[in-house]
Amino acid sequence: MLVSASFDTRVRLWAIDKANSTGEFKRELTGHQGWVRSVVFSSDGTILALASDDRTVRLWAIDKANSTGEFKRELTGHQGWVRSVAFSSDGTML
Repeated sequence: MLVSASFDTRVRLWAIDKANSTGEFKRELTGHQGWVRSVVFSSDGTILALASDDRTVRLWAIDKANSTGEFKRELTGHQGWVRSVAFSSDGTML
């Protein structure tokens, strides 16, 4: 699976594997109102965190087998852009 993000607020999931090396668009993850600056998977690949200029971080549950995502939570409270996001190596902290 590949995730792409852009200044146009679009975040897209793509199926990428040996049989489909060019990628197949699967789903757009919506909700951000600003440039998505950072995307990161948890270490087990089940959670995707997105950081944006809209001052939020959005969390998505990821189904790797089907290259789909389900919105879980929006983290708010920043006074400015959120430019980066990271998980701890064991996946217990964001």
